[in-house]
Amino acid sequence: MHKKARKTYGARRIGTVALTGMLCLGMAGTNSVPFLLSPAYAAGAEKKDNISTVPNGSEMDENQNENPEEAPKDPPSEETKEETGGNTEQKPAETPGEDTDNSQTEEADQEETDKKQDNPDTSDIPADSSSSIPETENKDNAAPSSEVKTPADSQGANQQSPEPSKNQESAENTLTKEEEKELKEEEELAKDEEEDDGTANEELVSRQTIIRLPELADDFRFWTVARVYGFAKDDLYILEEKKDDAEKVGELKKDGLMYILQTDKDGWYYVESGKVRGFVKKELVLTEEEAAPLLLRYQQEAENLSERRGNVYTGIGTVASVATPLEDWIENEAYTYLRATVNETVVDKVYALAVGDKVNIREEQSTDCRIVGKMSEGSLCYVIADQDRDWVYVESGSVRGFVKKEFLNIADNQNRLAEEIREKGENRYKKASQTVDPRKNKALYYTQTSVKSGSQQSDVRRELLTYAAQFAGNPYKWGGSSLTHGTDCSGFARAVYAKFGYHLPRTSRAQSQCGTKIAVEDVRPGDLIFYAKKGRVYHVAIYAGNGRTIEAANEDLGITSLNAFRKNAVWAVHLIKDDTVTLEESKVTEANVKEDDLGQALGDYHITWYCPCELCTDSVGTVQDKLTPLVEGNIVAVSESVAKEGEKLIINSHLYTVTNREDLEENEAAIYLSSHEKTRQLAETVATIYTQK
Repeated sequence: MHKKARKTYGARRIGTVALTGMLCLGMAGTNSVPFLLSPAYAAGAEKKDNISTVPNGSEMDENQNENPEEAPKDPPSEETKEETGGNTEQKPAETPGEDTDNSQTEEADQEETDKKQDNPDTSDIPADSSSSIPETENKDNAAPSSEVKTPADSQGANQQSPEPSKNQESAENTLTKEEEKELKEEEELAKDEEEDDGTANEELVSRQTIIRLPELADDFRFWTVARVYGFAKDDLYILEEKKDDAEKVGELKKDGLMYILQTDKDGWYYVESGKVRGFVKKELVLTEEEAAPLLLRYQQEAENLSERRGNVYTGIGTVASVATPLEDWIENEAYTYLRATVNETVVDKVYALAVGDKVNIREEQSTDCRIVGKMSEGSLCYVIADQDRDWVYVESGSVRGFVKKEFLNIADNQNRLAEEIREKGENRYKKASQTVDPRKNKALYYTQTSVKSGSQQSDVRRELLTYAAQFAGNPYKWGGSSLTHGTDCSGFARAVYAKFGYHLPRTSRAQSQCGTKIAVEDVRPGDLIFYAKKGRVYHVAIYAGNGRTIEAANEDLGITSLNAFRKNAVWAVHLIKDDTVTLEESKVTEANVKEDDLGQALGDYHITWYCPCELCTDSVGTVQDKLTPLVEGNIVAVSESVAKEGEKLIINSHLYTVTNREDLEENEAAIYLSSHEKTRQLAETVATIYTQK
């Protein structure tokens, strides 16, 4: 059985572990370009194939039966169809709370579950969500956004105990008379099976100010970070997930080299070693001071080896072993968990135009392999690698792969063609059309380099869903707010969001008036979706991606995952701040600030240049929760005593973001460049460093 199929079958039980994995897979969707993304963030575009627009913004699942007595199953994803040879029958999902390994029992239980889930018109859907806002305020569309307290910094939350203290729980569980009255009213509304033609819901939606969000342009690109060395204490496996029994994606021998890309509070490192990327338990790795003696030994051995061979020293890669891959990157879901790398990620642009009406971009360097994209005459692409070979590796729009060199007019950066492209503007040229989902294109990561750096997304959405998923299978309780002992739908949303610093009102109708209201089709993982009947909001769910929710559904199902795009979905609310870090390269020799921007003069500093290679960063480094992306023309490294990580400094009228390096003296600063060749071209200098006003 195919690995992905095994995982789908193995996750049938919707419990804490299984649901967490499912939600992380859901985060791999995207609203526009379907690249293989980090689970840190995506927009769940798969839903768009399963919904049709109802007047005034109400959304309905195409497969949602209008008969409230029948609840359909979700349609299979395209990926599932492809992997099962076109068979569209889905694997059943077991009712939360039932724990059995008997497949016949699972199927029998599923028949009962299917009658209860994915249909808000049945009597099973909870009615816990009403509003403490006067009805006149609701009709006038007065959004009480001031009631929501948002975090100053939404960079995730540490995993503390999920349950509040008894005193806190008692206080939070105290309902006002108005809230209790409306909760009971909404409970009756949810159980009301009287036919609803949707007119009242359309009128409700028409009174709201609903914003259409722009499509996300998430990309496949990696970004470079500083080297933080790690070495295996003993033979170990690199795993696909943060759990001991996860799939093994790589094997690393004792004293083998890895780089620490991220650490968490649960005892795991996210690492890369050679071509392997995944998770390792912290206790198995030497880092920082413990790693320093081994790094020094390897450096000495590599220098001696280079001297004997008459080669230039390039680092410890000639003597330190790296991980052996146990599966291809395309099968490893951890590969893009965080698209950070210590390797070079940006190359200079080399333009090329397609010659011929139909130029194929292929998955491999052969005409016997799949076509992953097509270019018409004059389409623009960038040569990323192998320019001197018969098959050239290119990037055009969302497509990356190989093109026969004879079908390309490659521009030398100094010739007239390159000047014409720059003068006309790269965006004016046609790009390749894709014929294969980039997530399934084996050529996508032939190299991690591109013509620009990737964008680092906030982790808060992934962390929020991971946190919410651990309560799957716990009970539903009307008016409750305990994530373990029982909560209703708005209590669940409120408690989960509170963990991340967002303080919501108590009822779903009040919550529906918070933040930015967006169309259901624009919902992103972690956003809230609201459901209404007869013109009144009665239910809320957290969107998990791939057309699914995580929600406190009803007394029969408890906290579970259901179809998100039920016919009573009226709008969604966008509360989470997405701190996307997108740094464009700029020339360090160009001024990008004015004299008026200069703040305090910190003094004269000795300025050097560095790149991601080991020659420029030869100390062990400091393990961090999140490493700053290194982008040419944007980053300067200084001692922490000079400026803190993330602060802004100005050097020669050029603005930089600070990253800290412990190997620099107080009077030293190192400006980041994307390649070692560039560092050799610029001389060391002395310059005055200023703060930014």
